[in-house]
Amino acid sequence: MNKVADYQRMLDTATAFFLAAERCVPEFKFGVYQSHTVSAPVLCNYALSVEVMLKLILKHHDIDPPKGRCGHDLLLICRKIPQSNRSFLNYYLQPSPIDNRSIIREISRYFVDWRYSYEKEFLIGSHDQIRRLFIDCYREIRHLKPDLRNYYESDWGKFEPDWMWAWFEQEHKEIEKNRTAENNTETNIDV
Repeated sequence: MNKVADYQRMLDTATAFFLAAERCVPEFKFGVYQSHTVSAPVLCNYALSVEVMLKLILKHHDIDPPKGRCGHDLLLICRKIPQSNRSFLNYYLQPSPIDNRSIIREISRYFVDWRYSYEKEFLIGSHDQIRRLFIDCYREIRHLKPDLRNYYESDWGKFEPDWMWAWFEQEHKEIEKNRTAENNTETNIDV
């Protein structure tokens, strides 16, 4: 398989897992259950999307990613990226002034921990940082390989996820806008 095809498949796969996470983020309200959040699939999908993006960056630098049990550890993957090319990771690698742990250390095992969450007594996780890391990795890929476009851009024209709002929030705003427009149209119809 040629390198360009590998890049393309990796980018498309990472983007697909990111989009799957985006679709799982909203809280659902149904039946007697007032709300239900599907945290494990969200965190697993975001983490896997980041993992593939980081491995794509390693591939660009002709570096083999960690294999086996270490292959899903985002911290170990980040450590393999050459120091001179890590500037996009600075935010995630800095130690916290509170507990001296970096963000990447906090989220590095999300994929493994959350896909087997039933084996854990207690887990805490937030999708904000892992989501933002995907976006920064995506921007880094666009910087390294400006001609590489994911499959979805051929349909959408561009793919630029934002740090501040998840797509579902914007989607809900669009749905409400359309409902309002439909209601206005129905009330204006002469019978």
